[in-house]
Amino acid sequence: MKDIIIGLKGGRGVGKSKVADHLVKNHGFSRVHPFDGGKAASRAYFMHIGATEEEAWRMTDGDLKDVPSPLLPIITNPEHVIPGKCELGDHYMPRFFMEKFGKCMGIEMGPEFTIGMELRRHLGKDPGEQKRLVVESIVYEAPELRALGGKIIKVQREIEGVERPAGMETDKFVSAVGTDHVFDNCSADLATMRAEFDALLQEIFELEEPEPVMAL
Repeated sequence: MKDIIIGLKGGRGVGKSKVADHLVKNHGFSRVHPFDGGKAASRAYFMHIGATEEEAWRMTDGDLKDVPSPLLPIITNPEHVIPGKCELGDHYMPRFFMEKFGKCMGIEMGPEFTIGMELRRHLGKDPGEQKRLVVESIVYEAPELRALGGKIIKVQREIEGVERPAGMETDKFVSAVGTDHVFDNCSADLATMRAEFDALLQEIFELEEPEPVMAL
């Protein structure tokens, strides 16, 4: 059977993680992140400058990612200020370092060092078995994903009275990524969202209906 590769794009807070969780838990997908290698390198850097292993993990994947870190330099460039998150004189947040590093890997070095390496790493496992892979957040890597047969689905969510989280530099690149299909995530509950996304999956890939999922 042909491998299935899905790349999700969309702004912050639109539900990409929820969609990816559903694909992993109920359709047998494996989650692939273009910056997995970059996160590993970032953790090594954070430990190099004084973080413990646990702190380094929290800085790349947990509650310290968007918290100014005393291990990082102090912000003196007004262009690096994010209203409501950090001001001049604050220490940089770990996310800032990772976004700059990710830009270097994805643009300066090229997507073959990010999504290309990660997808090929997963596709090389268990030869002969169908691979189902989901990339939760596509930024610079769309051409490489498409070259490997992937489809890009834009997740969008517009609900009156709900503000989207503040964006960062990578958001302008996300908006420029082409889209193969659009998923309007405007349902009020997870069960409906899952059912509506399943209908789109069946339309695109002719996947069978999954087992019923209990609403959380």
